[in-house]
Amino acid sequence: VSAKDFKEMIRQTSFAVADDVNRYFLTGVYFTKHEDKPVFVATDGRRMSFCWYSDVLPDFKPAIIPVKMLSLIDKIAPAEGEFTINVTDKEFFFKGFGYEISSLLIDGQYPSWQKVLPSMLDQTITVSKKDLESAIKRTSIMTEKSGRIQLVFDENKMIVSSPDTEIGNSKEEIAAVYQKAKAELALNVVYLNDVLKVIDSNDISIDFKFNEENAVKSAILVRGSGDEKVNYTHVVMPMTF
Repeated sequence: VSAKDFKEMIRQTSFAVADDVNRYFLTGVYFTKHEDKPVFVATDGRRMSFCWYSDVLPDFKPAIIPVKMLSLIDKIAPAEGEFTINVTDKEFFFKGFGYEISSLLIDGQYPSWQKVLPSMLDQTITVSKKDLESAIKRTSIMTEKSGRIQLVFDENKMIVSSPDTEIGNSKEEIAAVYQKAKAELALNVVYLNDVLKVIDSNDISIDFKFNEENAVKSAILVRGSGDEKVNYTHVVMPMTF
């Protein structure tokens, strides 16, 4: 496999694994094939990230790879070149750049990740990644322990705000490409920041749908214009109003 593309797959997914040992099967990254392409999937039950590699690989049995193993590969593999991977019933093998490493796979049944993908998302808003990061940074100071921020989508703008607290609230307005009905949603700021950290494009697009009350209560897709050979999407569940 291409070292560059495999490392990017790790970067786009590994942060989303669960840290709850009671759900041990979610503490690793799921390695499988979808439409003949290798796919990495990671979720903690409240968000999900997946990334697929455009080159075709030989058939292999789906496996849950410990995130520590993938982090080690990401650390030792350079950005260029190729290395060899192999998946057996119980182990994952890496060979390349002077290293031969193996790891036991995580035993368990991974959830049906494709059923989690939201469908019929008929709205999209696009904003500058830099502007959104700056607005979140200033607003999140007021989010307290809940980590909750509110996003309002309106004509050609996005409003990022914090909940009302004893010391007040914070509100930031940034330019956006959006000309549909006003909509709003609440998100965990940590989950949104985690996604923004791994997207390298200048602009961020959020796909969503809203209900009759103009509230977004179902999962959203967050993405950017990434490398042509590596495709990724991040799914985030909104918080309740």
